[in-house]
Amino acid sequence: MRRLPSLRARLAATLLALLPVLPVLPALPAGAATPPSDLGQVAGAVVKPLPLYAHPGDAAAAQSVAPDNLPWPVLESKDDFYRVRVAGHDYWVDSMTVRVTRGAKASCAGTVMQGGSNHSPTGSTPGAGEANCR
Repeated sequence: MRRLPSLRARLAATLLALLPVLPVLPALPAGAATPPSDLGQVAGAVVKPLPLYAHPGDAAAAQSVAPDNLPWPVLESKDDFYRVRVAGHDYWVDSMTVRVTRGAKASCAGTVMQGGSNHSPTGSTPGAGEANCR
């Protein structure tokens, strides 16, 4: 039983040594708005006319519009609604009624595998196209 405290002490020391290396991510409280980085843009509507809401979660739409001048940049995300600017005014759209496109970047630091018929190593990231990681 003497080994167990020694193992615990080594494990604790290793974890404490790694702590400064781990990235620190700011925690958002439940229901908090998502910052506008990489939120994408509303590229299409599932329903027409598209209901626009004054606040996220409102039961009744403030107005409805034809989604003619898309794409709209997503300014904020909160409670499954996206804040967009339409005709100079900010409104919220239900995420279930629109299609949003987001940018994607390939990071080829993923797994490199040897195999296949060409026997050349291939790096890949899930979701990245084959031309991005070689």
